[in-house]
This record gives sequence, structure tokens and C-alpha cells, in this order.
Amino acid sequence: MKNFKLITTLIIVLLVDLNQSVNATEYCVTTSAGLEFALTVSEANGQSDIIRIAEGAYDVPVGGFYFDSDENYDLDISGGWSAFLSNPCGQRPTPNAFGTMLDGKGANRVMTLSVGQSSDLKVSHLFFLNGFVAGTNQHGGGLNVASKEGHLGQVLIENNTFYNNSATLGSALSIVRGYRIDFRNNLITLNHSELGSAVLIGNADAWGVYFTNNTVYQNTSDSNQPTNAAGLFLATFGTSSALVANNIFWDNDNHDIRVIEDGYKYLKNNDYQSYSGSFDEVSMNMQVAPEFESGWFNYTPVYNSPLVNAGTTPPSVIPIPPPFISDWSVGTHDINGDARTQHAQIDIGAVESPHGDLIFIDGFE
Repeated sequence: MKNFKLITTLIIVLLVDLNQSVNATEYCVTTSAGLEFALTVSEANGQSDIIRIAEGAYDVPVGGFYFDSDENYDLDISGGWSAFLSNPCGQRPTPNAFGTMLDGKGANRVMTLSVGQSSDLKVSHLFFLNGFVAGTNQHGGGLNVASKEGHLGQVLIENNTFYNNSATLGSALSIVRGYRIDFRNNLITLNHSELGSAVLIGNADAWGVYFTNNTVYQNTSDSNQPTNAAGLFLATFGTSSALVANNIFWDNDNHDIRVIEDGYKYLKNNDYQSYSGSFDEVSMNMQVAPEFESGWFNYTPVYNSPLVNAGTTPPSVIPIPPPFISDWSVGTHDINGDARTQHAQIDIGAVESPHGDLIFIDGFE
């Protein structure tokens, strides 16, 4: 009876969507089994897929939630949905990063996604917690994006929380392919790696990586190598560029950031303690211990924080074709579901403060 109800719900949503569009199949899932089903069907259905996950807690199956497709269709997975009329995923009134929890229970990687060579991938508004993957050189205890060799699509990871995940490298998240990678407005905290880094991102001979407005806080590592960083490990090869901007990096073991290889790299308007490797352009950063308001998972800067209004945004006028440094977006919401830019200037970190009467834009080196 349970499986019948699950399939019936999926069929209802599928029929509604197919009447609206022949370009994408839309799923609404409310159980772990439903999410497994949607991912499996999406691997080979000959269409792009949109998977909406209702708010709630989802136990991860043995081996983790898994998607592996050779088809060149897009995949969009998002959480935070709630019921509206007869659709269990009919609305998302507050698009925050806490309402849809995927729990690995300390025993399994939470999710693995491998899309086709030219497919776009988007993952948003999910809470990846307690993911675990054991073994030598294992990446992505929370989310492992392991797309095909020569992946030409775009990867967007935004408005997610990664908490208490473990792996050899990239304990929270690992992305090693994609023509363009945007990682913005995410919270990465209390993840643990054996060799270093909560977030591992690699990009080779492509457009590049935008790592913007994230809070990377109190991640740990067993490594005592002086160049390692328990926060972000970023590798750009060949022609790939990278922009690291508007992030809080603080209280991570060893360094906060480690960068390697020869792509052109910018470090702008961040709050960090230290990094290893070299950036080509470094400007308007600060090194001030962040103070947050009290409350569960509250990473809002306090009233008098120098992080308020201290970020940077893309220029309002962008030439065509756009240069790498101008071709990015701050997104629409922070991790709490509030407007990403509320006052004169964007804040540093994953949370936008309501304190609009403060202007700290001088920055520190």
C-alpha cells in the first residue's frame, strides 16, 4: 500500500507536468524511497528532470542517494517544498537551507550525482548532514559530483547546508568537473576530513569557478601538513579562472583555503585567517573574527559587525562577451530565505544581515 501511494503521487505530479511541458519531467517526493525512485527513473527517461523534495527528514539508503546518467539532459534537485492544494510540493514560501534534511547517519555518503557530458546540474535548498564515506582517496561525504570526463555543462550549488560530514578529502562536497561551477550562499560547518578540506573543487581548461557568499566555519582535519586547509581546496588547471569572493572562512584547521595550479585566481572581499598557495589578485579582504547572533544555526553577523555591507557585486554594466570577473551573480536569497541584498551593499558570508544603517566598505588586507 505504501509503494502504491508513493507511485500514485509521483504519477499525478508527472501527468500535471507533462501537460505543461515536453522538455522536463517534474517529480515531487516526500519519502526516502520516493527520492530513490525519482533519481533512478531520471537516469534514462530521455528528458531533463526536476526533482522537488518536500520539507522533512530523509534517511539515506545504503550507498547513498545515487544518480548516474549518460544522457545529455539537465538535472535540478531542490528542497524546501511544502503542500499547496493537492500538490505536496506546490510551494516554497521560505527558500531556506534547513527544512529538507538528508541524513547519512554517520554510515553512508549522502548523495552522488554524475550527469551527462553536456548536462547542467543544479542542487539547492538541501541540508546534507552526517554523511560518511570510508576508504583511501574517497571524496564528498555530503555530496559527490562526479560527472563524466570532459563535462561541458554548468554546475550550480546554492543555498545548502553541509554539516558533520566526513571523507578523506572534500568531506562536505567534492566537484571535479564542469565547464562552469558556481558555489554560492552555502553554509559549510563542522565537517571532518582526513587529509584536508571540507570543500574540494577542481576545474581544468574551462570557464572556471565562482565561490561566493559562503560561510566555511569550524571544519576540522587530521592532516598536519603545513600547506593543507580544512576549509576550501581549489585547483584550477590550464585556462580555468576562479573568483573567491564575499566568503567567511574562519576557525578551520590548518589554513582556511588552499589553491593550486595555474589558472588566474581572484580573492576579493573575504574574511579569512590564512591561506596557502597564491592568488593573482587580492583585494578588500579582512581578518576579523566573525561574531554571530545567538540561536540555533544562526550565522547572522551581529549589529556592529564589519562583515555587514562589506561584500562586492558584479558591475551593473557588463560588456559582451562578458569577461570572467564580471560574469557572476550573488543569487536571490541567503540561507535563511531572506533577500540576498537588502541594503546598500551585500554582506560577507551566507547570511544577509538586516542591519542596514551600517556601512563598512573599507576592507582590510
